[in-house]
Amino acid sequence: MNLSGKGELFYRKPGNIKTPILFEPKLGHIYDFHINDHGFVALFAHATSQNSWGPTIVEEWLPLADKVPYLEHVHVLFSHWWSPYNPGHVIWEDIAPTYLAMIRLNEYDRNAVLLEYRRLPKQKNPFYPMFHNIIPAFAAKFDSLHHYMNNFSSHVVCFRTIVAGGGIPVFSLEYEPYINGKERLLYDFRTAILRYHGVNVSHLPSRHRIILVNKTQSKRASLRAIKNLAEVEHFIHSTYPKIQLDVIVWNKYTFTQQMHELYKTTILITPCGGISTIIPFLPEGTHAIVTDFYVNERAYSKIARYASLVEYCTNRKQHHTSTGIPYLSPINLLSVTLWYLKHYHTERYIATELNFGRPTVEYFLSVVIDILYSCICPKLILLPDDMNDEATIHGPEPHHTLIVDSTCIAIHQPEGSEQCETYYHAKSSTNYVFKVQIACDFHHRIVHVSKCYPGSVHDITILRESGLLEHTQENVQIIADKGYIGEQYVVTPKKNHVVLN
Repeated sequence: MNLSGKGELFYRKPGNIKTPILFEPKLGHIYDFHINDHGFVALFAHATSQNSWGPTIVEEWLPLADKVPYLEHVHVLFSHWWSPYNPGHVIWEDIAPTYLAMIRLNEYDRNAVLLEYRRLPKQKNPFYPMFHNIIPAFAAKFDSLHHYMNNFSSHVVCFRTIVAGGGIPVFSLEYEPYINGKERLLYDFRTAILRYHGVNVSHLPSRHRIILVNKTQSKRASLRAIKNLAEVEHFIHSTYPKIQLDVIVWNKYTFTQQMHELYKTTILITPCGGISTIIPFLPEGTHAIVTDFYVNERAYSKIARYASLVEYCTNRKQHHTSTGIPYLSPINLLSVTLWYLKHYHTERYIATELNFGRPTVEYFLSVVIDILYSCICPKLILLPDDMNDEATIHGPEPHHTLIVDSTCIAIHQPEGSEQCETYYHAKSSTNYVFKVQIACDFHHRIVHVSKCYPGSVHDITILRESGLLEHTQENVQIIADKGYIGEQYVVTPKKNHVVLN
């Protein structure tokens, strides 16, 4: 990192053959950390392309270790979203991604240093205690990047390992698919925080205890409070007189006290708002009752994934009118889906082209494809009603069980004319590809994948060398396109015989 105004630099040895940094199916191999005038990662959950980050590559030798400091421990770059004060966003969208990123990249370091890239909250700011309560649970320290770098007298400081990116808006339902599969990481993150605050996570409650959350002092009490709190308390106490019931005002407790109180709870009753700072820290087996969550019209209008496609388009149109959020009509959604099926652009590329969020693209592509499959396929593909009856003879149709085709993986232009000729493929956007042959059955199950071949190798050659024919039983026929004409064991389209006068 250069402190004399050059910013973050990535040193690449001069004269060496350039190796790709990233791979993107449409663009092929990428040799820079900046793509289409923006960085390759976002440093906070709600970032746009304008808030992205990427170092600048320089073709220079690394500075000598006796001239500049080299930092050995992992350093993690992140940005604080700076939304109106909400501990949940700080814990799960600002801080948690730094832990998840280190684990997922296999770079976890208990002595890691977290560096806030833009504006670390000052100590008097309500956000600061959250950083102080959470980050030391899994890292050595945190600081602002600017303040941290000013501790060095050298104008250049070298980092051995920098981790950046990975933030996800965990409270947006459209991003839910990106949370799936990370449950164990989030559980470990939560457990580390509990242990840091002295909670014995192996000591589970042995008796029931009900906590009723009093949020009458909330700034949004009309939405985030139980209005008939006294009535609810009386009902619980009279119904379950032998169970301990505590009414708690959370803002009167320190964070450490909150963790200990939560871990002695078996039933939590709370209004919405701030629940993200409470429920994940409860012991295993606890029940949580959340009142008044997603009950108003405004909340429902945002949950596109639970609405029909027409309702989704209507909601997007209303948001477009009032807020400028882009939307697509049903016919345009169909057009985009067909465009996707023809060219197989990545969801990220489509999202960039249409100015949509990637989860939005993922959502409407899956819905439209499901509609096409359920409505269009039955009209185009007609199979006998007794297709599953093994006693019925249907001729050759039941043996057409495999579909074979090759797909291209775009690569950067190779060096040398011989290599260019070997990997050339005219149908690719980059003109140079690897080819892979895939075979699947009528249930969309992939049954065979070949090794990679250079782009100039013909499809029928890949089929013959792949071993698929040797492993296919005689009663199994294969369907393929015209690129496989000439192979006697494959059913292909008939050639059109044109008579020329």
